[in-house]
Amino acid sequence: MPDKAEHRPVARSGAQQITSADTRVTTPTVSSNRQATRRAVSRALRSQPGRRAPLAPASVFPPGGRRTRWMFTYGCKICGAYSLGRAADIDGVAGVRRASCGHWVTIMIARCYGRPETAA
Repeated sequence: MPDKAEHRPVARSGAQQITSADTRVTTPTVSSNRQATRRAVSRALRSQPGRRAPLAPASVFPPGGRRTRWMFTYGCKICGAYSLGRAADIDGVAGVRRASCGHWVTIMIARCYGRPETAA
């Protein structure tokens, strides 16, 4: 059985050696204003003729118990993946947003379960 050490890549002369002290983990900054991002994407999709995010019908569940936010599930029409979303109120459910698969979809409320009038 061959020795693994002889198959490992060796740094050539002039190449930088990276040590563990040199490596740093950086996290990308997340936009704090997601509503503005959704509006900008929605505007951009509307401005280009023939280019709209596909419609994704959603099932909406009102807040209940300890939950204070509206929950909704929807399927991506492009790849078929299902996603779970949350919104502060019922008006925040519908609209253009990025699904968990990465595709842009237009959320439409298709079904509302429970009793929204008694929800907190």
